Amino acid sequence: PTQITNPRVKGGLITTPNISNNFGNSTATCVIGNPASFVPYKIPGYDDLKSIYFTQSKAAKKTTTATSLELVKDGYLYNYTSTSGVSVGSIEAGGNYNYTGTAVVFVDGTLSINGNVTGTSNMGLVLVVGGDINIAPTVTQINAVLISAGRINTGGSGCSQNAVTASQLVVNGSLISLSSSSNIVFCRNLGPGNTSPAELINNESKYLVILRNLFADTLQKWSEITQ
Repeated sequence: PTQITNPRVKGGLITTPNISNNFGNSTATCVIGNPASFVPYKIPGYDDLKSIYFTQSKAAKKTTTATSLELVKDGYLYNYTSTSGVSVGSIEAGGNYNYTGTAVVFVDGTLSINGNVTGTSNMGLVLVVGGDINIAPTVTQINAVLISAGRINTGGSGCSQNAVTASQLVVNGSLISLSSSSNIVFCRNLGPGNTSPAELINNESKYLVILRNLFADTLQKWSEITQ
């Protein structure tokens, strides 16, 4: 319908399935249906992330078939290609992992976190995994961003929601699933009468700063000039 006051609406700036109760009036302030233009958003898969941020990256890289995560170096990109999976938290005393540098790690297979993952406040660790991420029930703290193309299990491999009695898991970072069919499974249960969250996720905005050099995108504009 024609909109005299705001004629640009006629060109399709907004699409909504229902005009009423959305913008406070019914005087054709929105376009019903699909004619309005919008920018689609697509969640990338593991292969896309690896191609953009590892294969095409100019940062220092290391590819290894090791099955245990080594101590990372600041500013490095790592790719673990072991088909048997990679474990975290089994290379230091007590089974914990304390990183001392900022790094992004790509794991082609599954990832098992068997001990606490910690690091200094000005450092960060991003683990991008092509398979499942299995967090052992004994783990209580993870200071990292976990991105998985499979399932993220907070109480061990194949666990069910609220089925594992364990201590609270605190994640200072993020849990991100790339799959619409394999989601994050919050498996922990603190026991009867406990009102605290079994899994506590604290989003760390520092990753937007400390990873700016590794994950920054460059905008390029090309022009063709004819004589």
